[in-house]
Amino acid sequence: MKIENVALGMNELALGVALVAMLALLLGVATKGRRYGVEIEVIRKHGVSKTGLANWLSRFVDGTRYRGYTHETMDTWKLVDDGSLNSRGVEIVSPPMYSEGRAFITTICTKLKGLASADASCGVHLHTRILDENDTVDSVLWGGNLDKAVSLVGWMFRTAFAYNYFQSVIDSFMPPSRRSQNNPSYCGSIDRMVMRAGSMNPNYNVVADSFQGGLNAIKDEATKWLLAREIIGEMRAGRYGNINFDALGKYGTIEFRQHGGTTNPNQINSWVDLVQRLLLVCREDWSPASLRDPRQYTQTLGGFFEWLGLTKSPLYAFYTRRTKKFNGTLLASCKSCGTTHCDGDDFCPNTRTQTPFYYHDEGNEEDYECEECEYPMEECEC
Repeated sequence: MKIENVALGMNELALGVALVAMLALLLGVATKGRRYGVEIEVIRKHGVSKTGLANWLSRFVDGTRYRGYTHETMDTWKLVDDGSLNSRGVEIVSPPMYSEGRAFITTICTKLKGLASADASCGVHLHTRILDENDTVDSVLWGGNLDKAVSLVGWMFRTAFAYNYFQSVIDSFMPPSRRSQNNPSYCGSIDRMVMRAGSMNPNYNVVADSFQGGLNAIKDEATKWLLAREIIGEMRAGRYGNINFDALGKYGTIEFRQHGGTTNPNQINSWVDLVQRLLLVCREDWSPASLRDPRQYTQTLGGFFEWLGLTKSPLYAFYTRRTKKFNGTLLASCKSCGTTHCDGDDFCPNTRTQTPFYYHDEGNEEDYECEECEYPMEECEC
């Protein structure tokens, strides 16, 4: 669905096929090799305590514990408090993961059946690391490697620009509670941030290949360093947009905040795949030959997935169904519940309400004590 319907010559067509094949290969490498983590917000069923739920999940994913209120990165799954949710709300947070994350997400979500669910107040947050393993954002911006700093600026801006360009498409397969215009407090539009960061580059909209190319056109190294730091500072200025770049400072990640709350692992794993692909396409310069400038594509689901190179993928079929579900045009009903209001897979919410008969709540939220004062976490003032 390119806007310009240009007939490709045989050489150009061969090049396009080769690029798609290369990107498909790189996607597999990126999904396996680039770390990510998820935060799954849920509401516990009456009678299910935080420690009881954590103990239950630890039977299936070793080391899972209720940790009170903490933002510490751990090497095991944890349940933590979240002030944005009601009193029965809790956030289930993964450790940093690679390709094994898919199986863990599926296990965690499967074992929540009948014990916790998601409502309109919940969301799923995805962190994906874009810095090299030993880098911090400060080491990149002050470490003396100007090419690395400029590359990071370009990657961040292209990611924000592309996401913002296709924002209406992404909104179309999100629940209404997570659409950018409906939830500015927790996952608002990043259009103003993109505009402000773009206006800081004197060559923006002048150099056609990419935002990074615009910075590379600047010859004075001191000016280039200054702009790189200022632009990244601008992009990190807010935490509660659809993309949170401020997470780079603490975790070395970009946080994607828009996905709606769910206990369906297919939805979460599909979102991981989509975001990984988006980051891959935004990794390198958008040179004219690469056909990766999103402005060459229509702002439709088909245009978005053509830009991603995924028009014939299961992911495209998945998000086509999601889009139709939310816009009321879905005709194929779920075999389990008979409606067109779910994803029609093994995780139909209408089959996930009964508490497992062998579940026994083994704790309550007050039995998690602060290691410093030994008071229950809800009374701790440390």
